[in-house]
Amino acid sequence: AILDAKQLELPDEEVADAQLALADLVQRRSLRQVELAISSSGESELKDAISEARKVGVSEDTLTEAKRTLKQKALEKATKYLEDAKVLQEEDQLRDAIIEARKVDLPQEEVEAAQVVLNSIIQERQTVDLRRAVERRDEAELKDSIREARRQELASDEIEKAQETLAEVVVLRKLGWLATAIQANNESELRNLLTDLRKTEINQITDDDLQDRIELALGQGQAALSQILLEREIENVARAARTGSETQLQEAIEQAREANVPMQQLENAMETLSQLTCARVRLEL
Repeated sequence: AILDAKQLELPDEEVADAQLALADLVQRRSLRQVELAISSSGESELKDAISEARKVGVSEDTLTEAKRTLKQKALEKATKYLEDAKVLQEEDQLRDAIIEARKVDLPQEEVEAAQVVLNSIIQERQTVDLRRAVERRDEAELKDSIREARRQELASDEIEKAQETLAEVVVLRKLGWLATAIQANNESELRNLLTDLRKTEINQITDDDLQDRIELALGQGQAALSQILLEREIENVARAARTGSETQLQEAIEQAREANVPMQQLENAMETLSQLTCARVRLEL
């Protein structure tokens, strides 16, 4: 009718009156929807009705009761969600419920009580995770579980037990590497692993058998390293002897002696040195 009135170019005041009547009708209809939503149990329905009322120009004062009801519905919903989550003892659901409770300004004591329950659930889970990691003896899993347990302030005895297991796992891994380095005659790896293992506080290892293995492996590793160094000095002497240089051979023999190469293994080199010295003296004469 308003569109027809505009097309017929009726007086502006008549069109304006009609527009006001239409706006009033739309607002009253919108308020009726708000009233129906207030009496319903749905929070989202009331939220949509309030939003629609605002769009058609309903004042905030008029919507005071609706907004109060909406807040009350949100509080009731958050409270139920929080209580259900506490009963179910489900960590993720309880965490979400606490977030929602804070959003709607649920009483602080209720939120704090739920947080206590959540912390207890997290600690119980962390205890289970930590014990499982100890049982599996997986290094990466142990490190992650210990770090998380410390963050959650888990009982110190649980963390200490896991830390002891981690130390054992790490040592066993290094002992495996040391055995491989011994077989491969890898000097640099032997040096690094021996240094690393010597830094290990053996008294922190509670397994007596593992302590003995560490001591044995250190001895074997040091023996292997010493043999590598010994063979190198012997090879240096042999190489110097092949050059026919008296000076080089003499220096190589001196270095070999400093490296505690047994004299019997230097007998041939000493004889060669003697021959070279005699040859030089005859030439000088």
